[in-house]
Amino acid sequence: MIEFRWLDWEDLKLLDVVLESKGIASLNQATSRGLGIFDGEQLVGFCVLQLFPLLGPLWLDPTYRGQGLAEQVADKILEFLNETNARGYIAIADSPHTNKLCERIGMHKLDSPVFIA
Repeated sequence: MIEFRWLDWEDLKLLDVVLESKGIASLNQATSRGLGIFDGEQLVGFCVLQLFPLLGPLWLDPTYRGQGLAEQVADKILEFLNETNARGYIAIADSPHTNKLCERIGMHKLDSPVFIA
């Protein structure tokens, strides 16, 4: 019989092995919640809700552009993410300049579709 159950943190830690094998960032205990799909006592699937830092929007008054301020703020944001041990982050790069900033700090473009609601 199929049953859906919320997973406790010990169960979620076991999912990290599966996530890592698929190149997905590990879970953060404080900001993750998982719903497991069980057939009897066997876990046959799951879906995890998790907070993941979203960078942006980034805006700069046109009269201040071209002075390196966007790059400086990107560096400061990256410094903060590193200091707080962020396990990853996402940016919506809807301008050529944002693409360059993301590439500059070592981010890579996803091949997967991204959806928003």
